[in-house]
Amino acid sequence: MKQLIRREVREHYKLAVIGFLILSAMLTLGFFDSRAQLQRAAVGGGYRDPESFHPLVSKQLLTQASFFCALFGALLGWLQIRAEKHPDLWAFLLHRPVQRSSILRSKIASGLLLYTMGAALPVTGLILVAIQPGAVAAPTEWRMALPLLAVVLAGTACYFAGALTALRQARWYASRGVGLGLAGLAMSAVTNVPEFWHALGIVAIADSLLVLGVWGHFQTGGFYKGQARASKCALILTSTAFATVALGIALAIVFQALQPEADYVWTQYNVSKDGKILRVTTHQATGEMEAVDLAGNPVLDPATGKMIKPTEWHKLVAPSIGLNFQENAEAEDAAGLRPHFSNALRYFRPWRALRKSLWYLTREGALVSYDGASRRSMDQLAPQESPSATPNARPRFLLRQWPFSSDQFRPDEGPGILASRQTVYLVHLEKRSLKPIFRASPEDAIGALSDESTYLGVPGAGKVVALTRSWVTLLDLTGKQLLRIPFQPGPPDYASVSVHLLDATNRYVVQFNPDSQRNEKLGGKLLPQVQWIKPDGGVGDRMELLHLPQVQRASMAEACALIVMPLPLPIESWDSAHRVPQTLRVIVTLVCVGVGFRLGRSYRFSAGGQFGWGVFHIVAGLPGLLAFLAAQEWAAKEPCDHCKRPRLVDRETCEHCGSAFAPPEKTGIEIFEPLTTD
Repeated sequence: MKQLIRREVREHYKLAVIGFLILSAMLTLGFFDSRAQLQRAAVGGGYRDPESFHPLVSKQLLTQASFFCALFGALLGWLQIRAEKHPDLWAFLLHRPVQRSSILRSKIASGLLLYTMGAALPVTGLILVAIQPGAVAAPTEWRMALPLLAVVLAGTACYFAGALTALRQARWYASRGVGLGLAGLAMSAVTNVPEFWHALGIVAIADSLLVLGVWGHFQTGGFYKGQARASKCALILTSTAFATVALGIALAIVFQALQPEADYVWTQYNVSKDGKILRVTTHQATGEMEAVDLAGNPVLDPATGKMIKPTEWHKLVAPSIGLNFQENAEAEDAAGLRPHFSNALRYFRPWRALRKSLWYLTREGALVSYDGASRRSMDQLAPQESPSATPNARPRFLLRQWPFSSDQFRPDEGPGILASRQTVYLVHLEKRSLKPIFRASPEDAIGALSDESTYLGVPGAGKVVALTRSWVTLLDLTGKQLLRIPFQPGPPDYASVSVHLLDATNRYVVQFNPDSQRNEKLGGKLLPQVQWIKPDGGVGDRMELLHLPQVQRASMAEACALIVMPLPLPIESWDSAHRVPQTLRVIVTLVCVGVGFRLGRSYRFSAGGQFGWGVFHIVAGLPGLLAFLAAQEWAAKEPCDHCKRPRLVDRETCEHCGSAFAPPEKTGIEIFEPLTTD
């Protein structure tokens, strides 16, 4: 086996060297590009994507590495098999006094070794360089290496997919590349899942299925017949993934041409500057907005008397500050607010740029600065709280200060606002000081904070909303309370609050919106509530608003995607908008079952095989039927000399009448005559 491994390495090491050089160049360019972006951000160089600030979690670099690892792995696996696929070489390889399993293990071992040289070594080098102090002007921790590690591991699935493609005895334009679909799904999924262990699970499943497929095809010379049951099941599941990807690509291409832009229509409540509740319907495709009051009367532009234009909408609607209460990190995960492990915002959030220094909020909830030139850490600020305020944890700033912010470095044109679980601070970066302007009671806790500058785009705008378990508080930057009302209705039923600032002095409208997930579990019983605040700060009128219609997606592509989905998947309810696609999905599934049964009967499948494939077609739907066609080997047919019905050419006797093939016609060149007895 060692000799086989050495031979494989000797024959294919050049590809590993080329891959090493290409990936090293790509990673080097990406590393210096991230550095340059941070340097420009430190001097106020305009908009920068926060997901490209750090090379280890740069979205662009991860995409490039994913494409490279997929192509390099697939090419390496394909070449290892293809180099010996010539009939004479293949026979020489398999007729050695070595078991086929040993030959395959040596190929896989050498292939993974070459893949490590070409893909894993450059990535390891980038990680070792990027974690050094002064390498990047941003917070760095070892967890940032996990996204690149997931990409490299997903490349092994592409390696096995390439080997399976070379082994299969199938047409190139049909089902030969079935393994590439599963490998592509794994590669695209590993950087889009919440946690690293999710990515490991995806890679483990994909590798297991593809390794079983490669092993089965290597044992039979690339044919489906003769494989073990485990390898057959792996091939069927792999083919199903391939069919799903092929259907998705086909639908995207066709309907992108037929319907370039889907019209998304949604309705929301807004508040006018004089305190009236408005229902606003927006059409994404055209940008049109239709506004009516609660009585159904259209809202007109006072200047023209016509429907108000979207560009003039800000003149009518009151500015608002909205935020969502989050009890802790677990609640943030449940609400889907925590970024994926491959997102840079999982590890730090850009905050301010001041005199060529960059300030970040770290994962630990500290405010740290990095020098834009030396790229080293300079200062750090943390909440100033007594140990009794947070007895079980170190004081930390809340990371999600502004739920709808763009996570950009803001220019330091005034004091900033940060909050811990107990205190709201006015942050002066020039003085390196934190000034408390609001404290929650010991039994209460701050769950969200938002300031007016998030929505008006004016740094230092003078109003801040702090949301605790019990109170909704509106402050100015001196700490003066402009509004303080009970958070009722409150969490967990109601978690979203919007404070609308009216034109009249000291007049506000506060809107409480139910938590969508909890409301769905309760059957939609929770209604949005609105409270009008009187000039003296007390709560005046109250109103419950009706539920708004859900987002309407007038997309033909979505309807067709629903039709081809497997029947057991509960994609949508049987409402009026999806009743026709749901019905067609049932019909498509029944057609798939019928087609599979007809083919199985024509090719004389056993009763158990017919039943198993029937259940599979019900579960997998149209992708399952395509996988069935791709996995099976469909022998040709010719008329039987005895019964004249089409018979399979790979059977000794006719499946209809049981007669054997007719003897071949004599041509006069026969060497041996049949034996005769005297």
